[in-house]
Amino acid sequence: MRARSELANLVVEFIGVFTLVFAGAGAIIATKGENLVAIALAHGLAIGLMVAAAGHVSGGVFNPAIALALLVPWSLFRIPHSALRIHCCGRSTASLAGAWSSSR
Repeated sequence: MRARSELANLVVEFIGVFTLVFAGAGAIIATKGENLVAIALAHGLAIGLMVAAAGHVSGGVFNPAIALALLVPWSLFRIPHSALRIHCCGRSTASLAGAWSSSR
Protein backbone atom coordinates (compact mmCIF):
# COMPACT_ATOMS: atom_id res chain seq x y z
CA MET A 1 0.00 0.00 0.00
CA ARG A 2 2.85 2.37 0.78
CA ALA A 3 4.46 1.88 -2.66
CA ARG A 4 1.18 2.64 -4.39
CA SER A 5 0.78 5.78 -2.31
CA GLU A 6 4.28 6.96 -3.25
CA LEU A 7 3.61 6.20 -6.91
CA ALA A 8 0.35 8.15 -6.79
CA ASN A 9 2.17 11.08 -5.16
CA LEU A 10 4.87 11.00 -7.81
CA VAL A 11 2.37 10.92 -10.69
CA VAL A 12 0.32 13.77 -9.22
CA GLU A 13 3.44 15.84 -8.56
CA PHE A 14 4.62 15.24 -12.12
CA ILE A 15 1.28 16.31 -13.60
CA GLY A 16 1.05 19.34 -11.33
CA VAL A 17 4.53 20.67 -12.08
CA PHE A 18 4.09 19.91 -15.78
CA THR A 19 0.85 21.91 -15.81
CA LEU A 20 2.46 24.82 -13.97
CA VAL A 21 5.45 25.03 -16.31
CA PHE A 22 3.42 24.36 -19.46
CA ALA A 23 0.81 27.02 -18.68
CA GLY A 24 3.33 29.54 -17.37
CA ALA A 25 5.86 29.17 -20.16
CA GLY A 26 3.05 29.01 -22.71
CA ALA A 27 1.67 32.31 -21.44
CA ILE A 28 5.11 33.90 -21.59
CA ILE A 29 5.63 32.66 -25.14
CA ALA A 30 2.13 33.64 -26.27
CA THR A 31 2.37 37.19 -24.95
CA LYS A 32 6.10 37.52 -25.72
CA GLY A 33 6.58 38.53 -22.10
CA GLU A 34 4.63 41.78 -22.50
CA ASN A 35 1.38 41.05 -20.67
CA LEU A 36 2.29 40.41 -17.03
CA VAL A 37 -1.35 40.06 -15.96
CA ALA A 38 -1.91 37.18 -18.39
CA ILE A 39 1.31 35.52 -17.28
CA ALA A 40 0.40 35.86 -13.60
CA LEU A 41 -3.12 34.56 -14.25
CA ALA A 42 -1.79 31.56 -16.15
CA HIS A 43 0.51 30.63 -13.28
CA GLY A 44 -2.14 31.27 -10.62
CA LEU A 45 -4.87 29.37 -12.43
CA ALA A 46 -2.56 26.43 -13.10
CA ILE A 47 -1.61 26.17 -9.43
CA GLY A 48 -5.20 26.70 -8.27
CA LEU A 49 -6.56 24.08 -10.64
CA MET A 50 -3.98 21.48 -9.69
CA VAL A 51 -4.36 22.08 -5.95
CA ALA A 52 -8.14 21.79 -6.24
CA ALA A 53 -7.98 18.70 -8.44
CA ALA A 54 -5.14 16.74 -6.88
CA GLY A 55 -3.98 18.49 -3.73
CA HIS A 56 -5.54 15.84 -1.52
CA VAL A 57 -3.25 13.18 -3.00
CA SER A 58 0.16 14.77 -2.55
CA GLY A 59 -0.39 17.83 -0.41
CA GLY A 60 -0.59 20.32 -3.25
CA VAL A 61 3.00 21.56 -3.27
CA PHE A 62 3.51 21.88 -7.02
CA ASN A 63 5.89 24.81 -7.02
CA PRO A 64 9.46 23.48 -6.98
CA ALA A 65 10.71 26.56 -5.09
CA ILE A 66 8.30 25.92 -2.24
CA ALA A 67 9.25 22.26 -2.24
CA LEU A 68 12.89 23.21 -1.77
CA ALA A 69 11.89 25.54 1.06
CA LEU A 70 10.21 22.58 2.75
CA LEU A 71 13.48 20.65 3.02
CA VAL A 72 14.02 21.82 6.60
CA PRO A 73 10.57 20.79 7.89
CA TRP A 74 10.87 17.47 6.05
CA SER A 75 14.10 16.73 7.85
CA LEU A 76 12.59 17.87 11.15
CA PHE A 77 9.64 15.50 10.77
CA ARG A 78 11.96 12.67 9.71
CA ILE A 79 10.45 12.06 6.31
CA PRO A 80 12.84 9.74 4.49
CA HIS A 81 15.26 11.44 2.14
CA SER A 82 14.65 8.74 -0.45
CA ALA A 83 11.13 10.11 -0.88
CA LEU A 84 12.58 13.59 -1.19
CA ARG A 85 15.00 12.46 -3.91
CA ILE A 86 12.19 10.78 -5.84
CA HIS A 87 9.98 13.86 -5.66
CA CYS A 88 12.81 16.22 -6.71
CA CYS A 89 13.63 13.97 -9.64
CA GLY A 90 9.97 13.85 -10.66
CA ARG A 91 9.61 17.60 -10.41
CA SER A 92 12.76 18.19 -12.44
CA THR A 93 11.59 15.80 -15.14
CA ALA A 94 8.16 17.44 -15.23
CA SER A 95 9.70 20.90 -15.47
CA LEU A 96 11.85 19.86 -18.40
CA ALA A 97 8.93 18.14 -20.13
CA GLY A 98 6.65 21.15 -19.64
CA ALA A 99 9.24 23.60 -20.92
CA TRP A 100 10.04 21.43 -23.91
CA SER A 101 6.37 20.89 -24.87
CA SER A 102 5.43 24.55 -24.48
CA SER A 103 8.26 25.64 -26.75
CA ARG A 104 7.05 23.42 -29.60
